[in-house]
Amino acid sequence: SQQDIDTTKQKVDESSSQIKDQLKQQLEQNGYFAIVDSFEITKDTTQVAPALDQEATEFTIKGDRTYTMAGVKKDDLKQLIEQAVAKEQQGDAQKITNDGIDNAVYRVLERKSNSIKFTMQPTVTTGANIQNDTIKKDVAGKKKGETENAIKAISGVKSVEVKYSPFWVTKTPKNTNKITIELKKAQ
Repeated sequence: SQQDIDTTKQKVDESSSQIKDQLKQQLEQNGYFAIVDSFEITKDTTQVAPALDQEATEFTIKGDRTYTMAGVKKDDLKQLIEQAVAKEQQGDAQKITNDGIDNAVYRVLERKSNSIKFTMQPTVTTGANIQNDTIKKDVAGKKKGETENAIKAISGVKSVEVKYSPFWVTKTPKNTNKITIELKKAQ
């Protein structure tokens, strides 16, 4: 009966999620980011023996399926994000601290024979482009207020706290090896 055939096909369909995971894993192992939304069955042929509505104690279903999933080189996605961020920042000297690729929302817009068009909506995190060695050279030998002002002038820096040890020290050391910079993510 059609119900027997449908029940058997449903069991095969349940294994599709495992195949989806395997395709995703294969793409990632080869340096690609898997566009999971592109997963589809591109070929599905089924042969039933004996034929539908013929009496039998056993039946056989043979099928041939082709599964596909698109992938994009992760480096190419990073480049696109960097270009979009640079355009949006308009010369602001911040760097990308999280490109958002892994948690982005991907939607397939159009499928053609050998290509797909999709959108990507990542949440990108940027932060101050801080070069520790440059900062150390800039603040070496300065008083506390001058040191704080020099660091606050860096785009993306929200606040600065300068601590000297022992308590009687009033200037940043001239030796850059004695300067320690600790960065904290703004809340």
